[in-house]
Amino acid sequence: MIDLYYWTTPNGHKITIFLEEVEFAVHDQASEHFKGEQFSAKFLAISPNGRIPAIVDHGRRGDPISVFESGAILQYLAHKTESCCLPICAATPRSCNGCSGR
Repeated sequence: MIDLYYWTTPNGHKITIFLEEVEFAVHDQASEHFKGEQFSAKFLAISPNGRIPAIVDHGRRGDPISVFESGAILQYLAHKTESCCLPICAATPRSCNGCSGR
């Protein structure tokens, strides 16, 4: 299961459109950025820069992994779903820019 933190911005839409195209189910966590949620310790542990979109993948073996920045999320999801919608990063998802262990 993936938790998706986003808002209805162009970068947020990139992720939701990709997930819809590959028919991948997620748990939506519409971010309350207007209430300052992006500055909470919980959210900063997911996205250290305090920005959306961000995801937490609970489906991997071991600890959950958080990925932030729309480009890094798209690369991670393309690799995870083996999708031909996007070119896959040659490196492993964990070494792509924007990935962080949690």
